[in-house]
Amino acid sequence: MAIPKHNGSTKTSTATTTPTSPTPTHVSTVGSSRQSIYPPVTTIEGRVAPMQIGYGNGGWLRIDGSGLPGPAYARFARGVDRRWRVVELYLDGEGEPLPVATIRQLALDAIEAAVLEEPARLESRLGVAGPDLHRLAAHYATTWGSSTYSGEHCDSCGSPLLGRRKDRHTGSRALDNWVAESWYAQFPDSGIPQVAMPNSPAPPATEAEEFPVLEPPQGSRITDEFLVQVRRCYALCLRKGLPPAPTIAELASVSPRTAHKWVSVARTRGIMPPGTRGRAG
Repeated sequence: MAIPKHNGSTKTSTATTTPTSPTPTHVSTVGSSRQSIYPPVTTIEGRVAPMQIGYGNGGWLRIDGSGLPGPAYARFARGVDRRWRVVELYLDGEGEPLPVATIRQLALDAIEAAVLEEPARLESRLGVAGPDLHRLAAHYATTWGSSTYSGEHCDSCGSPLLGRRKDRHTGSRALDNWVAESWYAQFPDSGIPQVAMPNSPAPPATEAEEFPVLEPPQGSRITDEFLVQVRRCYALCLRKGLPPAPTIAELASVSPRTAHKWVSVARTRGIMPPGTRGRAG
């Protein structure tokens, strides 16, 4: 595949999607992963499956086992309400089609719940720069052209050189546009080596998880500490494929209506993320 020497153009089109909660504000490209936990995801067939999350740099997460052909990458940032929200999302089908129905079932609310459960995992790597996928994706229609890079490299350092012509005062100059370099690296005859893909994280061994003790509050006052326990029970119900409200009700020896009330209060206080329409709980 030869390096294009001209600027191209693209046609744009619009499409409607079914929003999830919270709604991503950007769609980008790749990410990295570190530590792993198992929040749940509901597949299009209605089954609940474990989902592995890897914590990366700059608010990025990698999500495996989401019912999609490949991993999903999401970047979190604090919203105006100071809660962690998904602000960028990239779905990697690894060459396979992405089923629209499955994409609509991607459990962003479950991913949010996992972050709320252990926010330190996300916050500990915020100071480390993550991939700037927003900037890469913004150049989706750019082909840069021969004035940016001609395929020549510096004899001393091997860096790609800027343009075809040498500057009569400074001589050859290095190409210092990292976005352009990442684009040219896709072509095998560009002379710019492509970075190898990292190894996919191995799923950790599953462990038996027990429900926490859930003692109903005395009187009408519902504490945040109690609602955190409700959140943990709720997430574990989804992991185990159990209906949340009836299970929580049985654990606490209350009615399902009361369990629904606790979940609603937890969502109102920001202890649990907003529910996605059509999901159990």
